[in-house]
Amino acid sequence: MSRKAIVVSRGLHPPWNMGEVVLARNFTKILTELYDEVNVFSTVDEVRGSSEGLDTKPPFDIKFYSDEERLKIAVLDELSSNPYIDIHLINTSLVKFLNATRKAGRVYFYQFAYNIFNDPNLILHSIGALPLTYLSNIKIITTSPCSYIRFHNFFRRNYYYIPAPIEPPVFNEKSGLIEEPDDRLKIFYLGHGSYLRFPCDKVLKAILRLKKESSNIELNLYISKQGYANYAEFTVGLEKTIKKLSLEKVVKIHLKNLSEDEKWGILRENDVMLFPALLNAAMDPPLVVLEAMFMGKCIIATSIQSISHLLGRNRGIIVDQRNLEDNIYKALRTLEDNRTLLEEYGISSKRWVAKTHSMGSVYDRMRGILNEP
Repeated sequence: MSRKAIVVSRGLHPPWNMGEVVLARNFTKILTELYDEVNVFSTVDEVRGSSEGLDTKPPFDIKFYSDEERLKIAVLDELSSNPYIDIHLINTSLVKFLNATRKAGRVYFYQFAYNIFNDPNLILHSIGALPLTYLSNIKIITTSPCSYIRFHNFFRRNYYYIPAPIEPPVFNEKSGLIEEPDDRLKIFYLGHGSYLRFPCDKVLKAILRLKKESSNIELNLYISKQGYANYAEFTVGLEKTIKKLSLEKVVKIHLKNLSEDEKWGILRENDVMLFPALLNAAMDPPLVVLEAMFMGKCIIATSIQSISHLLGRNRGIIVDQRNLEDNIYKALRTLEDNRTLLEEYGISSKRWVAKTHSMGSVYDRMRGILNEP
């Protein structure tokens, strides 16, 4: 007897400029390898920006719908034709599909959120859904180590931690090209245009202090044109601060939605990634941090969400939010002076992420959960 499943998601298409969407894509790819047949349903998300000229579609077929109501009708129709098959709700609301859970076999709800207190609308993506694990057919999967550590003692049944799956590309090595020696410390930020994610005044003052010491550094800021953040206003303020501090030759802004190839190329070419967030976000762990670690980069981050779990045991540098400017300055100063230490951080982080968060490792853990009686 063949195993069939339904995957329900939101905005499962380029641009891949939100961690939740990338995780949904990666999990769905794994599920297509675990089941004999998977039907994938998704809404279209135009707020994330234009996907024109970006990326090919995922390696599985998707049925798209303009809104969640049409999507829900399509899912219910599918369950009427194939009752009691598994349904996976990834990056979507469980409460909106409670009717579908009655017709399904097992229901797997993927929880990517860390902290509901930032936005009440995220309650059902977080602990508000956990009591539903006491229903016989609902299982909740979280990618957040912090959420799991906090709540698994209260919800011992049908609550699982699965590491966020990371799928880096296969790079084609360019032969016959001789790269020019470059001893610059290449620092970068890649993410949404938000002060709470990137407190630019504090970071740029740290960069200014390094530059005054004749440090050989560069900082590239890759800001996504993602409509859930006011990237235009943030970028204007960023440009003013750069000009005020006379850092135009050191700091460059790149405002665009990146293709997957561009993103991985940036992660590959730089040395140090900054993630100096001031507030817990909805997505845990921050996917871009894991991706940079996968590429063997040193991360400097504040201790939000599950960062201490990711960067502990010498896998990166955690800085205190208090006196953030000084702490970032000291961390970068140390790495510039000690390139061996920089390399050691990268090796340690890459080894750990490749072992824990690879598609193969997550495949094995998912298979174990799906095969449970």
